[in-house]
Amino acid sequence: MSDIVGGMSIAETVLWFVLIFILPMIAIILNRLRRYEELYGLLGPKRKKAKGPPKPAPAAPAVSAAPAVPGDVFPYRAAVFLDPSEIDCLGAIGAAMGEGVLVFAKTALSALAESTDANPGYAERLKGLAVDYLVVDAKTGKPFTAIRFEPEKGAPSGARDAVRGVCAAMGLHLVSIPRKGGYDAKELRKLLGIPELDI
Repeated sequence: MSDIVGGMSIAETVLWFVLIFILPMIAIILNRLRRYEELYGLLGPKRKKAKGPPKPAPAAPAVSAAPAVPGDVFPYRAAVFLDPSEIDCLGAIGAAMGEGVLVFAKTALSALAESTDANPGYAERLKGLAVDYLVVDAKTGKPFTAIRFEPEKGAPSGARDAVRGVCAAMGLHLVSIPRKGGYDAKELRKLLGIPELDI
């Protein structure tokens, strides 16, 4: 005696149910488990614990590695810091200003100014900018005049404009003077146009 449900036996109904619903669900679950294992590796065989410290991963080869230099070799020599015209100008500035001041040569603006903005680009902009001479109050150490040589004809104006802008922003008096072979202290003081200061 066989039970008939809607013209089909119970065994046929169960078989069709398994074929239509259960087997596809098993296939989907197995497929997802395999993808999960590929991504996370949690369902694979247990890995053996390595003895000792882990081996470091091999370093990727450098694309354009700089040539290695010996650490104990220093292939340098003294460069010319001030040429004769710069030495002459330094002496003339000292004589023109008199006592109570210090004159520094080749001073980087990064030692004189700091950015008031959090953007690091403003601090980076100071790199490479300098003045030829800096006149400083000997008592307070405060700079009050920056001096630079006039650029040669045809020289790019980018750095010159940047120096002018930084000095203006920090309230530093900036003067440009011609580069020449000899300087007279009186002429230089007039050329600098330094106001009378209580120093």
